Formats: sequence, structure tokens, C-alpha cells
Amino acid sequence: MAKAPPGGNRDKRYYGPALRVDLLDNEHKTPLWSTSQLIVKAKPGGLPGGLEPDQTVTAVFGFEDEREHGLFEATVAKLDAANGQLGLRFTWVNEGGHALIAKMTKRVDPKRPETRPIMKVTFTRSTINWSLSGFLLGGYWGELKNGQRFNGMIWMDKPQDPGVFAGHAVRVNHDRHTVSVKFDEIPDKTFELLEAVIKKSV
Repeated sequence: MAKAPPGGNRDKRYYGPALRVDLLDNEHKTPLWSTSQLIVKAKPGGLPGGLEPDQTVTAVFGFEDEREHGLFEATVAKLDAANGQLGLRFTWVNEGGHALIAKMTKRVDPKRPETRPIMKVTFTRSTINWSLSGFLLGGYWGELKNGQRFNGMIWMDKPQDPGVFAGHAVRVNHDRHTVSVKFDEIPDKTFELLEAVIKKSV
């Protein structure tokens, strides 16, 4: 059952830990992955905006025909935005992600490159601050318009992952590359996820 976002004095802003938010707008697929790195090839201009060498990025990943997901943080090791090529070096992978990569690695036949499973990668964005009624995202180079409604997911490496939600963009600031979002619907599981993050931060 979805909960209505709270308001009033219950709507306290939290600045840490940041939420990892997936706006479901930038999935990439690649067979070029290993236990330590991956390469993403997209159409020219198809990579997330604002990337720079040595920048840290966060993402959710999975594989075709697999239900499990993993989370990772990585540094940008190679970037050719004009040609849509991105090389990432993992700096952190959650426990579930390590298990998933190990599982999929066993399916690879070194003599048959076509057997390498396709990894699906969705880059997440980190909140500047958030509350039980919404959040402010930084590093936003997307195409949302003020008032536009959308669905998204929150990933926090907790049993309640992912926390799905329905919301709308309150204000998109293209100069600062931020977007403020208000939740329209928060299912019980997502509310529990946010409460778990709050309890850990206080």
C-alpha cells in the first residue's frame, strides 16, 4: 500500500547518507566487463552528461535473464564522450554484486567471446539532501521538465532494495545541474527503506 508523503514538522531534511536514485533514464548494455572493470559503448552523445576523468560514479547493474542486481562505485578510467566510450574501474562492489559477478564469470568460455553474458548498467545520481517528501539531486544533465511526473528507484544496499516511487520534478535547474523532486506515492517497502536509512544516520 502506498503512503502519502508526510509534511509539516515531520519533513526533516537529511544530508547524509545520500540516496542513490535511479531515474530509469540511462540504461547501458555491455559484454565488456570483468571483476575489476568494465567498458561502456554508447552512441555518440549517449553517455551521462558531466562525466570527467577520475570522477567517481555510482550505478546499479544486472544481467540479461537474471533477477539479481548489484551496486558499484567506480572511477572514470577512460572517457571519450564524443564517441560514446567509457571505461570504469571498480572501487567498491556490494556483497550481492560480488556474488552476481562471480556467478556470471563461471558462464564465460574464454575460447568463445560470444558466451560472455551482457551486463546491464544504470547510472544512479546522489542526493544533495532528502526527506520523506522528496529530494534534491545533483549532477543532473537529463531532460525532465518542471512538473513532469515519472517513476524511479532508490538503491541503498539494504534488504528493502529497490525502493520504487512515483514523483514529479518540482524545479529543474540547468545551470546548477540539479533537480528537486517531490514524492507522489511511496509504497510501504520504500517507506521502510527510507526509515532504515534515517535510523542509521541519527
